Amino acid sequence: MYFSSTCGPFRTRDPETLDRVTPEEALAHPTWRMGAKVTIVNQPFLASWSGGELYFEAHSLLEDDELSSDEQLDSVIASISESLSGEQRDAIRSDLRSIASIAAGLPVRVFRNDVYEVYERARVVKNVVEPDPDVPTLAEVREMLDQPLESSTDAATPVGDVESATGNDAQ
Repeated sequence: MYFSSTCGPFRTRDPETLDRVTPEEALAHPTWRMGAKVTIVNQPFLASWSGGELYFEAHSLLEDDELSSDEQLDSVIASISESLSGEQRDAIRSDLRSIASIAAGLPVRVFRNDVYEVYERARVVKNVVEPDPDVPTLAEVREMLDQPLESSTDAATPVGDVESATGNDAQ
């Protein structure tokens, strides 16, 4: 259960105990008397444009929801995507599904209705390669490959005679 209260009966209450609030406690406002009507707004997904930016907030579904998460999310996507291009719709659908899977209950800026918005969100990555002194460089490997094989008579193991070199001679 989520409460939006900056004052009232919960302002000094430990947030860890809010899951055990009784109706009597919810109606016990310290300043004025509240009626006994309690309305539960079941809206797990909230989306809104503000200043050309799309914000999306996702909460967990109630246990007795008649519509599945996908059905409710599709409804939200349909309502906000009328003014978007096909590519934007696909991108938003993917982003909203990711946010909905977390259901953190916090508004997240998803998208600005701006063609260049993706460039502002992109991160520049600089790859740095530091040579390992114990590993030959590519140039050194190429040089080794270009050198002819030694044909010394005191070579320990002929090429291809692995069993002799390991001491596993077949008997």
